[in-house]
Amino acid sequence: VIRLDNAEQSDFIRTFGNQRSHKGSEVWRNVREGISKLYVYYSGHGVPDPDTEESFLLPTDARTASSASLDGYALETLYKNLIGVDAASVVGR
Repeated sequence: VIRLDNAEQSDFIRTFGNQRSHKGSEVWRNVREGISKLYVYYSGHGVPDPDTEESFLLPTDARTASSASLDGYALETLYKNLIGVDAASVVGR
């Protein structure tokens, strides 16, 4: 179990990886390829970038919702990195 309370952007990156790679992240190190079942539950704020409408999770250290493209964690990155860990199954809520 990896639990993040009041997660900052660096916590998201350390846990799930960045836009370049998921390797080395806590999830990648703890998932056994093809065996582990991965459950991700997020309780917090999400916002779209006002210009691109890309979706972001809003960490506690984000300055404002309008700066999500700089301070947030992109949902696209989260999804891409969760696929990359090759768990037997991935469930998100």
